[in-house]
Amino acid sequence: MATSDIPPYAQDLLHGYASGSPLYPEGDANMAADGGDRRWLDIQLPFTISTSAAQRIAKIELMRRRQQGTGTFMFNMALYQATALDVVKMSLPLLGWTDKLLEIGSHRFKLDKVQTDGGEATLLGTEIDVQETDPSVYDWDPSEELSAKGYQQAVLPTTSRPCSSGSGHPRGVVDRRRRQSGFSRTATQSPF
Repeated sequence: MATSDIPPYAQDLLHGYASGSPLYPEGDANMAADGGDRRWLDIQLPFTISTSAAQRIAKIELMRRRQQGTGTFMFNMALYQATALDVVKMSLPLLGWTDKLLEIGSHRFKLDKVQTDGGEATLLGTEIDVQETDPSVYDWDPSEELSAKGYQQAVLPTTSRPCSSGSGHPRGVVDRRRRQSGFSRTATQSPF
């Protein structure tokens, strides 16, 4: 069966048209970013009742897992003001980093005892666990949203038809009560 014989709504990733389809000529962008490997992850979202919110959370989880660089750094008390979930910029020429964004996963207060000429001293410091991050992790476009069954959602066009009456209201309808009360507001035109 040729691709032209299949209705466009069936030419999607769920029906086996990962590439070459008129709707998805490049294929699945996430699978391409993962080197052609399909990776599965079951996540539990017990307090999420919206499919769009669940999809956004799942995408954030996917994008965060792609940022795999993690590490632990020890600092003096200057970094004590930072806490978990803060994002810091770090430049470290040894690793080739310039303004690298790192999210703090955990933060610990450290006490280290060291021997000095005059006896024993306690050094105060902090230790942070970090993970790479990027603002693009939280990017979202409504066109990415799928239905609860996994199908692409219809997107309403943003163009508007000119109104025949010239009043700016759809189909020439004017709300007389607003005009009499002196309250005026620009009406949003309906796409229909």
